[in-house]
Amino acid sequence: MQANNKHDIGLFLGKSVDNTLKYEMLMSPWNPCSAYDFKTDIGVGKRPFLLAWLKQHDWLCYSAIFKGAFCKFCVLFEPPIDKGGVQGAFIKTAFIKYKHFQAQSKIHSKCSWHIFSVQSAKNFIAIMDGKKMDVHQMLNSSVKNVIESNNHKLHSIISSVIFLGVHGIPLRGKTDDTAIFNNLLHFRVESGDEILNDHFKKNSAKNASYMSHRIQNELISIIGNVICNMILKRVKEAECYSVLADETMDIEGIEQLSICLKYVTYENNQTVIKEDFVGFISLEKLDSESISNKIISSLQEWGLDLNKLVGQGYDGASTMAGHVSGVQKRIRDKYKKAVFVHCASHRLNLVLNELNSVPCVRNTIGIIKETINFFKVLRNCVLLGGRNHIKH
Repeated sequence: MQANNKHDIGLFLGKSVDNTLKYEMLMSPWNPCSAYDFKTDIGVGKRPFLLAWLKQHDWLCYSAIFKGAFCKFCVLFEPPIDKGGVQGAFIKTAFIKYKHFQAQSKIHSKCSWHIFSVQSAKNFIAIMDGKKMDVHQMLNSSVKNVIESNNHKLHSIISSVIFLGVHGIPLRGKTDDTAIFNNLLHFRVESGDEILNDHFKKNSAKNASYMSHRIQNELISIIGNVICNMILKRVKEAECYSVLADETMDIEGIEQLSICLKYVTYENNQTVIKEDFVGFISLEKLDSESISNKIISSLQEWGLDLNKLVGQGYDGASTMAGHVSGVQKRIRDKYKKAVFVHCASHRLNLVLNELNSVPCVRNTIGIIKETINFFKVLRNCVLLGGRNHIKH
């Protein structure tokens, strides 16, 4: 029987309806056929519902279950109370006073709560048809746009940090005005970087300029992690590798070990020997057992296969190079392929230290150091001088 149709609007009064069924109800709700006898749904002597009314009003539906008329938009998208109040007939209860249908249908179609429901239904249909985004999609799209915008802004800032790092130029100066990082960003703006220029204009209060020392440190740390992961990926793909380590002390007086990895890779179909720095590891103790354990645990944390470790390179200190219980001996006892080689740079350094007792050699080394410092300073002067030249 038609009254049992699953698309009868009466089945959805005051209920939460899933989107698929709601869409079906909006597009093709159940309505009685021309053979339906409306007189059997009303009392004797009362005016029956007319089938023609369904064609006159696109919002109108008839319920065989409740034997009366409903507004499909207001039933499926019931308007909130603050939209002018919710009328019972057509929404909460079936409209059956057909003698007054024409007048009541006009009142209903012009009320604010009906207009609200109609607009909600149109938006819903547009979303289901893929012509419009829902709230979640709009939020996701908004977030995506913000992320893309920030990525464009950060590109210039990050590339500037990388540029200074590659060329060994310090980011900061004695003041922000003399900081090379800040000057480089302003130089990019003067050279036509519109995205960066717009970013600085919108953040003139410097609350989100991404130029602070904290942001610089975070960017340097992130870039360092990315570079380190790239290096480790190449080392993992290599047939073998060696570890180079040297003990040093940071500015706070904390003992640490600088670690470099030497390995063979392929670039442009050619075999290339690489030697890359991968990080500092802190040292709680300075005995050979603690240092060797620290090196091994660090290599394991980086995901490296210690069976591929074929070489070790340290200075000549007994703690590191000792053939009885030094770091190199402890590591080689566990990994037989890890042959120890005394660091050639340390050998050269020891020779130069001894040669410093010879005046002509000492003077020559001093001149070489001053020459190196001169060209380092000159490079910074050229960078700043070029910017000032463009200004004038």
